[in-house]
Amino acid sequence: MSEPLTIRLDRESVVSRDNGDTADLDQVSAEEIRTLAEGLGWTSGRETAALLGTLGEAAAVAPVAQAGGYGRVKHPPRTSRIPVGQLSVARSNPLVDVLDRRRSERILAGPVELADLATLLVRCGRVRQWQDESASGSWSSQPAPSAGGRHPCRLLVAANDVRGLGAGLWDFDGLRCELQAIEAETEILQGLLACFSARGIPIVPCALLVVASFERTLNRYPAGSSLVWRDVGVLLGLLHLAAADLGLSSCILGTSGLLQKDLMRPGEIDVGAIVFGSTPDAVGI
Repeated sequence: MSEPLTIRLDRESVVSRDNGDTADLDQVSAEEIRTLAEGLGWTSGRETAALLGTLGEAAAVAPVAQAGGYGRVKHPPRTSRIPVGQLSVARSNPLVDVLDRRRSERILAGPVELADLATLLVRCGRVRQWQDESASGSWSSQPAPSAGGRHPCRLLVAANDVRGLGAGLWDFDGLRCELQAIEAETEILQGLLACFSARGIPIVPCALLVVASFERTLNRYPAGSSLVWRDVGVLLGLLHLAAADLGLSSCILGTSGLLQKDLMRPGEIDVGAIVFGSTPDAVGI
């Protein structure tokens, strides 16, 4: 029996094996496959090829004995840096109360305080330990668990109405606990807000976008794409609980591919977001 393949026809057409091997499809081949597919009798209620491919890949996940290393990727210098480590608040509630209080809220009534944003970032995204290992690359310890300790995810901030922080895109440096301004057109932030509005959230004071480098995980787990998505879910869930602990309204959004590649490090893509703001009670609604 030949090995199953998964084909994606999109802006970048690719074909993949279940073990994670991927190759680009040229335009002619992609159009031929698209023409053949349009002639099929489509049925609903069955597992899609993408789902079956993901499940097949997930079943084959195993770490390689000698994982290739990955180092710290340097980002172009940022013009504005804001330390936020000392701004995070110490208050917290018992976990049982936080779990009981947690709700997905799409009414984000008012602005966010910079101290609350700093608390979310520091509690969920900081790098607690860092170690460079010549054989397997760098290793880090962070609040959110990650398959193999690879930590492919980091956080970008889309600030729209944050008291003490200028509107725009910000990069969170988890090692230094700093916000670094990203030079971006105003239209990019407005485009993000329009996307969130189309998903039923008309007012978004602030959003955290999770960006991921799949290479970090695939370097250790050649068939590990599903592990990256699990890491993303864990991090978003942790942010959601941290927002509930602070008394903020928040909602997780399953968005991806919203940001231009030149706004991120090479090989990264945004793979999810959480939006948050003050509760209606906090602003007198």
